[in-house]
Amino acid sequence: MWSAAPPAVHGAPLLRVGGRRWGCIREFPSCIIGWVGAASTDVRRGGRKVKVLVIQEEGEARDNLVRFLKSGGAEVVESRPTWPGFFHTAKDERPAVAVVDCTEPGPGRECAGYLGETGFTNLIKVLAINVPTDRVARLKQRAPKAQIVAVDDLGDALRQIDPGFGATSD
Repeated sequence: MWSAAPPAVHGAPLLRVGGRRWGCIREFPSCIIGWVGAASTDVRRGGRKVKVLVIQEEGEARDNLVRFLKSGGAEVVESRPTWPGFFHTAKDERPAVAVVDCTEPGPGRECAGYLGETGFTNLIKVLAINVPTDRVARLKQRAPKAQIVAVDDLGDALRQIDPGFGATSD
C-alpha cells in the first residue's frame, strides 16, 4: 500500500510502501506523486467534501450541473474542454471525480480519454454524461476507464464513489 505519511523530510512527507520507508516523495517520479495525491482525495476524511471537476462548455447546462453538485455537498472545480486547460486543472486540483460532457460535436470524448491514460490523472474517476447512444462504442474505445452515466443517474453514481454525497447535514 502506498501512502504519504509524516514525518516530513525536506518539507515533503516520506513515501511508505507496506510500512517500509522509502524516502522523500520528492525523490520519486512525478507519476507516483500524482498517484499518492489523487488517492488521498478519493474518500471523505474528517468531513472533507468530494472534489469534482466539471469539464463542460460554459453556459446554463454547466451552471445547473455545478449547482446540483454543490447542493449534494461536493467541492466543484470547473473547466472548459480545451487542451491543455482541462488537463492542467485536473493535475493541479487533484479531484476524485471528473464529470465530462460528451455531447457531440465536442471534445468531451478526448478529454475523458486523456484523463484515463496519464500518471497524473489516471486515478480520477471519469463519469461521461450526455453520450449519444450511437457514440458509446467510440467513447469506450477512446476512454475505456470512463463510466457512462445518464444525467438523471449522476447522483447515484456519485454516491457509489462518495456515500456522503447528497446526505443532508445539520
